[in-house]
Order: sequence, then structure tokens, then C-alpha cells
Amino acid sequence: MELHHKVEMKRTIDAFIISRQFVCKNVLVFGHCNATEEMLGYLLDNKITVTAILDNNESKQGGEYKGIKIVSPQYIKQFSNSNTIVLIANRFFEPMSAQLGEFGYRGEIVKVVDYNSFAEYSLSNDTIKRKTERML
Repeated sequence: MELHHKVEMKRTIDAFIISRQFVCKNVLVFGHCNATEEMLGYLLDNKITVTAILDNNESKQGGEYKGIKIVSPQYIKQFSNSNTIVLIANRFFEPMSAQLGEFGYRGEIVKVVDYNSFAEYSLSNDTIKRKTERML
């Protein structure tokens, strides 16, 4: 995970969980990848218990990472929306979020890292200026 993404991830987690003392029975993460492992490390370091890792890859389901079970996204069906939050640190936030909705989940879903925030296909002076300012 690139440094600016790691900083963004920590800031987002702090805003949604740590700084507002989020009281939640179930914190789930969606998509087991390098970014998720970084996120889990930060959550665990801050004494946030993670209930499960949701992943569409059947070969990962049934496994564990740091003692946290990796399960099918359908696992979300058993949780109360008001006491559950799903954290996603993945480029495919929108389809993953939509998938949870298809399973009936209406609780909070947080995009922990906006991987597309630096993506813009214009080479106009304005675009270059805005992206340079953001980078700095």
C-alpha cells in the first residue's frame, strides 16, 4: 500500500471508528488483499475487534488471517444493520457495496481508501495544478 493511501486509510478509520468512539458489535472488512491486511493491522493495533473478512474468492473462504475468519459475502445476512459496519479498502468499492445491498444489508459501508482519487484523464493546466496541489 502506498504511503498516501496508508495515511488516508488511517484518517478514515480514525474518523469513523476511533475518534467518535464507534460502539459496534460487528466490524467486518470486505476483500482480503494487501490493503485489507494493512487495515486489519491498524484496527487490531487500536483494539478494534474484527468479526470477519468477507471475500468473493472461494479459495480464500474458510481460511483465516490473524485469527479472523475469511467468509463468503453472504455472511453479512446474519447481522443487524444498526450494529454493523463494513470497511472496504479496495478499488472495487462500488460493486462490493452493491453486492452487500443485494444481500439485504442496509448498514454502514465505508470506503476506507479512495484509490481513484488521483485518477483523471485530462491533461489540462487546471487538472495538473489541482493534482499537484493534492500531491504536495
